[in-house]
Amino acid sequence: MNAILDFLFVSLGFKIIGVAIATVIIEILNMIILIYYCKNIIKLKFDKYIAKEQFKLIKYNVYERLFKRGSNFILNVIVSRIGSVQYAAHLIVMQFIDLINNFLHGTGIGTQTIIATAIGSEDNKKIEISTKMVDKLNKKIVYITTFIIGILLIVSLPYFLVEKESLIIGYKLLTFVLIDCCLTGFYHYYVSLFQILL
Repeated sequence: MNAILDFLFVSLGFKIIGVAIATVIIEILNMIILIYYCKNIIKLKFDKYIAKEQFKLIKYNVYERLFKRGSNFILNVIVSRIGSVQYAAHLIVMQFIDLINNFLHGTGIGTQTIIATAIGSEDNKKIEISTKMVDKLNKKIVYITTFIIGILLIVSLPYFLVEKESLIIGYKLLTFVLIDCCLTGFYHYYVSLFQILL
């Protein structure tokens, strides 16, 4: 939806401001939908003891997210100072990277669930079979997803980046996006295994 709104606002002549507006609209919609579906399901209560125990389990994930978000923020600031054309190309390409990141993060959670369930059964054969199955599946997911994202970028970039200069920049970034897709897939996989071992 973010990518579609980016294209729409740019087509209407809003340029870089339209891209920013699209991102804000999508974030607000995400929050409204989340609150709507959770209002009758989740009741919030803060418990200091549970919070401490929870943080012990997720602290590495928290540190990783803070580092990643922080580095993305710095990168966005640097690119925005280069020029609006470069920033437009960077922003559109980052939408695809965010898409792949979210998808592969989900596969990482799936990895945790499958292997943790096998470990909980204390069946060594089941653990071995589950680990091999997840390992093969992860490799296929990473390569197939990277290929699909590559094709999507090649086909869709001319529609999202109307200026010739920004389009050339977008295509130059394509190689780095595909490398990032592969690395991200394996990253989420091994981080999932690492968190289970902890």
